[in-house]
Amino acid sequence: VEKLASEKFTLARDRTASRAPVAKFIVLYFQTRADADAAARDLPRRLREQHQWHAGYRRLAAKLGYLNDEQRAKIDRAFEFGARAHKGQTRASGQPYISHPTAVAAIVAELRLDAESICAALLHDVIEDTQMNADQIRQEFGDDVANIVVGVSKLDQLNFTSRGEAQVESFRKMMLAM
Repeated sequence: VEKLASEKFTLARDRTASRAPVAKFIVLYFQTRADADAAARDLPRRLREQHQWHAGYRRLAAKLGYLNDEQRAKIDRAFEFGARAHKGQTRASGQPYISHPTAVAAIVAELRLDAESICAALLHDVIEDTQMNADQIRQEFGDDVANIVVGVSKLDQLNFTSRGEAQVESFRKMMLAM
């Protein structure tokens, strides 16, 4: 797969003078998601992580058409901030950690919430799981985003008798925060 991708990438680069990463090219080259996923599994880890980050962010970006350019730029910055903060962290599935906040942000975007809510979704685990703090988020993204992130981070401190009760309370607090 790497040899085929390398040959096709070289041809595409020669035709378009593009310097796109091999992982991105493979996603464009293979027509079905199954083929792209199979190819991605065979790539070196660094390229596989790039493929997953870009795929998740592309799904999110496709849902942001209702926002203006300035709001989308703020969301881009939040994604980059979160990706840098979570760099090197992976989920139990082996995916880069940023895939979870990106999926949460996509759900928030499907609900057509504002840019601040989407930024908070992208950053919701940054305070708990990285060296970043609320002041850094506040400085970069403002009080609204920082307050939502801090509020969501405090949800983990609550104790519940069942998982269902915890999910209901998390949803209720998220709605109140927004």
